[in-house]
Amino acid sequence: VYPGGCLFEATNLSEGRGTTRPFEQVGAPWLDAERLAGALGELDLPGVRFRAVHFRPVFHKFAGETCHGVFQDVVDPDAYRPYETGLRIVEQAARLAPRDFRWRVEGYEFDARPAIDLLTGSPEFRERLDARDDLAPFCARQREIAPFALDSRLYSDEWPVAIGIAGSHDSGKTTVLERVVPLLRARGMCVGAIKHTPHDVVDDVPGKDSARHVAAGGDPSAFVRPSATTVRRRESTELRRLLERDFGDCDLVLVEGYKSLPLSRIDVGRVRERSIEYGGRDFSSDIGGLVEELMKTARFSR
Repeated sequence: VYPGGCLFEATNLSEGRGTTRPFEQVGAPWLDAERLAGALGELDLPGVRFRAVHFRPVFHKFAGETCHGVFQDVVDPDAYRPYETGLRIVEQAARLAPRDFRWRVEGYEFDARPAIDLLTGSPEFRERLDARDDLAPFCARQREIAPFALDSRLYSDEWPVAIGIAGSHDSGKTTVLERVVPLLRARGMCVGAIKHTPHDVVDDVPGKDSARHVAAGGDPSAFVRPSATTVRRRESTELRRLLERDFGDCDLVLVEGYKSLPLSRIDVGRVRERSIEYGGRDFSSDIGGLVEELMKTARFSR
C-alpha cells in the first residue's frame, strides 16, 4: 500500500503513523468514516475493499486524538493499484471535508516544492483537486505503464544526467560508487557525486578556523587549499538547483540520497547481499557492463 499511502504525508490526513497499521489506514478527527468508506466503495477500485475505521495515534499527526477514516483491505494484490487508490483516497477526503482538508506546507525531503507535487511528479493532481475538476481521466492515466528507459532522468532537457544509488544502510552503495567513478573517468567522463542525508551532521572539525568561520556566520564560507576548495552554505539545497549551480560541467552525477525523487537508480543489495542492478539487469559480476550502461544513459560517446 505504501506507493499510494505515502501521498497522505503530503496532506493533513493521518497516514496511521503512531499505530500498528500505518498506511493501511488513513483518517483525521474531522472526517466521517462511514461516508468516506461509502464514497470510495462506489468507485469500485480493483483489488481493495474499504471499511470504516477509528484509530488513535500515540505519536505523529493527531497524537492522542481519535481519527475517523478507512482501512484498506487488499483482497487481490495482483489487481490492486496502490498509487491510484491513494490518489482516490486523498480526493474523496478533500471533497467530503473541504473546510478541514489541507495540503502539507512544511518542507518535504529538503525540497521547496509542495510535497504532493513532489510525490505525484507535477502540480497537476493538486491543481485539479483544488479546482474541483473531474479526476477520473488523471487517475486512469496512472494505469498506463510505460516501458523503463535507461535514458530516463529527472530533468530530461538538462545536463548533467543524475543517477541515484539506492540501498539500505551498509548495503555497499558507496563501495559501488568508488568502483564506478574511476572507470567512468578513465573513459573521459566528468563525473560528480552527491551525498544527501536527512540528518544534520557535522562535516568539519570543531575548533578549526574553517568551522569557526561558519559558526561566526560566514555564509557561504570557503576553505581553499592547493588541491581542492570546499564551500559550505547554510541551506538545504534541492537537487535541481544544486545540479544547475555546481555540477554544470559534469557529464554524469551519481547521487546517494534524495530518495523521494524520481531518479533512475542503481539498486544495491535489493535481491541479495551486495547485488548490483540497473535498468532491470544484474551487474553484480560485471562492473564494466554497468559502466557502459551508465555511459549510454549519459549519451556519452568516447
